Amino acid sequence: MSELARRVWTAAVGAPLVLAAVYVGGAAAFALVWAAATAVAFEFAGVARAVWGAWWPLPSMAAGWLVLAGAWRDGLRGWALGATAGVLLLGVWCVWRAARRDPAVAARAWAAAAAYLLVAPIPYAYFVLLRQTGRPQLLWAVLVIWAADMAAYFIGKAWGRHRLAPRVSPGKSWEGLAAALAAGAAAGWGVARLAGWPEGPLAAASALLVAAGTVGDLFESAFKRAAGLKDAGGLLPGHGGVWDRFDSLAFALPAAYWFWQLWRP
Repeated sequence: MSELARRVWTAAVGAPLVLAAVYVGGAAAFALVWAAATAVAFEFAGVARAVWGAWWPLPSMAAGWLVLAGAWRDGLRGWALGATAGVLLLGVWCVWRAARRDPAVAARAWAAAAAYLLVAPIPYAYFVLLRQTGRPQLLWAVLVIWAADMAAYFIGKAWGRHRLAPRVSPGKSWEGLAAALAAGAAAGWGVARLAGWPEGPLAAASALLVAAGTVGDLFESAFKRAAGLKDAGGLLPGHGGVWDRFDSLAFALPAAYWFWQLWRP
């Protein structure tokens, strides 16, 4: 089976699950981000061991669950309290391990655990926060990033000639980025028209969302490049791992949430 066929089959299975979580919200949205953050924890292990030489999977996942549970139960305030509690938990664990074993190893493990919070639970919790803002708002963000990712993939494969960031992600091109921005803006315009929002501002915001998602994609690629990995995992055929699939959303979801906090149509 070709790479494209694998991508299509994976999307055919995964997209309805994400859309169902968007539609239902509540426990369904929490379950989705909980599963994604937990999967990324295992994928992140290979990166963490290669880059830092140490990793604490269970304390890291526990800290991440605090972030997600806080966002689900008490919105942005719970998210902030969960993130604070998670970092404190890792700090206490680091001091305990440093007292019993090599302090340098404990410090590197703490750095890896804190990095995991930044790449998965903390930004993924915005899926829950954005759903609490409104179903259309979350749907807008998801559809914009999906449209941008598809455009970047197909246009980049067919016409990509000028590398966007060759040292970080050789497969990405300026042509693919241009296509992603255009597709994202078009998707945002369409959602705005259906939802009764001003089309122009939403199309512009969608382009900014795509830009944020691109930074998230390159951010993950930098970690993989440092670890000497092509994909974070292999759970999603044609896409790599869960982290590979949700790297754009990790930066786009917070941007979308704060856009809706600062702007009301």
